[in-house]
Amino acid sequence: MANETSILSACVASREAFDRVVPYLGVSDFSPLAGFWWPLVIHYYKLADKSVLSADRSILRARGGREASEKHRETHLGFFDGLPTDVDGANVVQEVLDLKRVATGNELAGLLTAPTSKHKQIQRAMDSYASLLTATDLSRSEIIYAGDVTEVIASMDGGERLPLYPKSLNDKVSGGIYPGSWILIFGQPEIGKSLFSIHLIAQWLKLGKKILLCVNEERVTQYKFRIMQNLANMTKEESEQFPEEFQARGVKHGVDERLIAAHLMPGSIPEIEQLVKLHDPDILVVDQLRNVGASGDGSTARLNNVAMEFRSLISRYNLYGVGMAQAAPSERGKKEAIWLTYDSVEGSRTGLPSQSDVQIGIGGDVEMKKHNTRAVSFCRNKVSGDHSGIVVKIDPMRMRVGPWWGAQ
Repeated sequence: MANETSILSACVASREAFDRVVPYLGVSDFSPLAGFWWPLVIHYYKLADKSVLSADRSILRARGGREASEKHRETHLGFFDGLPTDVDGANVVQEVLDLKRVATGNELAGLLTAPTSKHKQIQRAMDSYASLLTATDLSRSEIIYAGDVTEVIASMDGGERLPLYPKSLNDKVSGGIYPGSWILIFGQPEIGKSLFSIHLIAQWLKLGKKILLCVNEERVTQYKFRIMQNLANMTKEESEQFPEEFQARGVKHGVDERLIAAHLMPGSIPEIEQLVKLHDPDILVVDQLRNVGASGDGSTARLNNVAMEFRSLISRYNLYGVGMAQAAPSERGKKEAIWLTYDSVEGSRTGLPSQSDVQIGIGGDVEMKKHNTRAVSFCRNKVSGDHSGIVVKIDPMRMRVGPWWGAQ
């Protein structure tokens, strides 16, 4: 079958494709020929280092030759040699859905024609087939139950919280956010959204946290350089004047060891998930969510799906998350947009703001911009319920959010 050869080929060529579909496929989903090779592919990646991005076809072929019986060895090797090498791994999910539809349809047809079939068997097969016909992806829910009272209280221990910076922001969330929750930072273009995220990343690095930063707008090298400016407390000119000190301060705080900065073009949640699996970070930052690819007709539906997938990813891996977004088009032309609201974010009628735990709007009028101050609105605050805004200082030359003379 064309589907199963495409799936096997994609999984051999791409660990990412393999990781996306392996939870949903068993030997029974394949024909006997393809089903012979599927466990070998699984075994290969299970033993391989996480950095291995594709399977070595020669090693797989040799293993298959040893595993096959003498009677069927030539047939199995011929099947493997015939697998295409130019399959696009991006379509592997659709191929799996098509494969499972065919397999489930055949099972249903067999049950309908067999005189010994029971009604419950037929009904289960019909329900499964109907679900597959309408499915657009392979996602399935994971159910996690709350523990006893002791476990619940321990899980809410303030020690698990991730503090925000500067202290005035942290006070608004009563000491920080919990694992599995995320912050949405939004505002007009060039208002300083990235500056706020850079300041947070730099301070979290000082805490010893490992951070995965996914950027899809500006150059990732520029983003990392600006984080180093914050850590070194230097302007660009000062970094050029004292390059060794600039580098030493960045390295001291783990900018090379614990900051994984990746440029996505534009990226998708499944691709980000693969990076999470590979690097096992404590914190995930995505700038910007509006550029992340997802299904949906129109930008509103797409942003809704991105928001739900992002929240699911943060929760599934128990991460702290930060996502960046733009202000709504109706807000972008307002020069006096100081205090933003829940509806000020792009796609406000979608799940983008509603899926976040803390929604922070960055605003400022002409006078505030002149004096390097910004208004911070807490449009959504599930942590403490405090929605009152604050005004902070910024230092765009050193990529910092004040105050400079006190705790950062």
